[in-house]
Amino acid sequence: MIFSIFVGFASLIILAFFIENDFVLYTIACLITLYLMYLVLIPGNITIEITDDGYLTIKNLSSVKKSYCLDDKEFTSYMELSHDNLISDNYCKLNIIDKKSNDEVSVDCTMLGIPAFRELIRDLKIAGCRVKRLKHSKNKK
Repeated sequence: MIFSIFVGFASLIILAFFIENDFVLYTIACLITLYLMYLVLIPGNITIEITDDGYLTIKNLSSVKKSYCLDDKEFTSYMELSHDNLISDNYCKLNIIDKKSNDEVSVDCTMLGIPAFRELIRDLKIAGCRVKRLKHSKNKK
């Protein structure tokens, strides 16, 4: 997200050399920034639901991306939590393992947030969640 704003600002500076009309310049820079923010936010914005008929459905906005039968799958989970509890440094992952073929699919659940991810773990009756607590946030060195 911050990268999108930075690239939008950099495009403003670069385009200023070629476009003299301020309205057109700012409009193009804003459109570039909004497009990059869209690319970052929308694909990662997922919802995960457990249906009454025994399926786990993963949706992006309103369309169903994937659906898994709970009877055929096993689940494991993993979380990385920042020491200073910055939301942007947290990471949540759900692993979906096929019981028959042992194929594994990982789903990035970071956009769900920690409370919703813990609720999902509870609803799926996952025995335990591997948690890694980071000593320093990724952004600070």
